[in-house]
Amino acid sequence: MDTITELFIIPAETAPYRLEVKAGEPISELINTAVGGWFDCAYKENIVGYVHDTGIIDGLPINTIASALFGRILAGTCVIVGTMSLEGEYDGYNHDILADDRTKLGYLAEVWKMWDEARMSKGTL
Repeated sequence: MDTITELFIIPAETAPYRLEVKAGEPISELINTAVGGWFDCAYKENIVGYVHDTGIIDGLPINTIASALFGRILAGTCVIVGTMSLEGEYDGYNHDILADDRTKLGYLAEVWKMWDEARMSKGTL
């Protein structure tokens, strides 16, 4: 069973953010809405990223943060969830991101915001 209270969203062209999940909300529908259609996944250690299934073919913008994070070219919005249960086991379901990984993704979001603000102040957006 999926046990998710938040999703970490990495859009291709704006700062990452978190999305609270209400109890009983279907996760697959939220992911589908966030990425704009059917989705595929990329795996890394304790996280999985969901992206638009045909994002590259459809010409969605390259998601540089998600591409760097997962080590392959990804396009469009990426939704990240955890893969490990509270017991520290991979059970095939989606879970909240573990605290250490959440901290790393939080740093990633803050770096993106600082970089974006610097670009805007220099007029290079």
